[in-house]
Amino acid sequence: MLTELERKSALGRNTKKPSANLQGNSLIISPQLFDYIREFNLPIVLQDETDENIENYEKCAFSVKMVNFVDNYLNKATGAELLQALTTPGHYVFADSVRKLPVSETILYALNIITPEEYRVATKATYKLNAVLRTFFERRNCELISLLVKFLKKENKLFIDGRFHFSDIRVLSAATSATVKKFISEESGLQSIEYNEFLNKVLE
Repeated sequence: MLTELERKSALGRNTKKPSANLQGNSLIISPQLFDYIREFNLPIVLQDETDENIENYEKCAFSVKMVNFVDNYLNKATGAELLQALTTPGHYVFADSVRKLPVSETILYALNIITPEEYRVATKATYKLNAVLRTFFERRNCELISLLVKFLKKENKLFIDGRFHFSDIRVLSAATSATVKKFISEESGLQSIEYNEFLNKVLE
């Protein structure tokens, strides 16, 4: 299914090369990535669709981080080898914008940050986006290490916030430098111009 949808996407894809500001933790601008995501009917508002009407959406306080490989947090919590592939994807939930420590969904309910139904919708959409992006990057000889997903709300409906920053999508290739590997495995959203350049090249 993914292969067929990607083939269809390629037929109408905008071939214009992305123009991105690679300084700091800037937004990803990639017509190729956006066109691919659109094929999968996800509840998502992409970066190029929000410029004129973002005021109509409410930012949600929580976020979900998908992990496909052992990151710094899992390494410290379980002793598992850093960047070891997980048998199945997993996720953390964060209750604030700092995102240093994950919390359980019951804490989100207790603080009235999210309802159980909203949590179900959010995690289902996040896992689907993770599967879509893993295929996208595998076709570019990269592995999706982790994915940070934020959300918007409009008329009581949740949407993935498609204004992805470079630190939100962390990928790895066989040729990745030691500096980039260190950035990928860290929990913080610290800037890495070298990683931004690497990911931007992957997205071309």
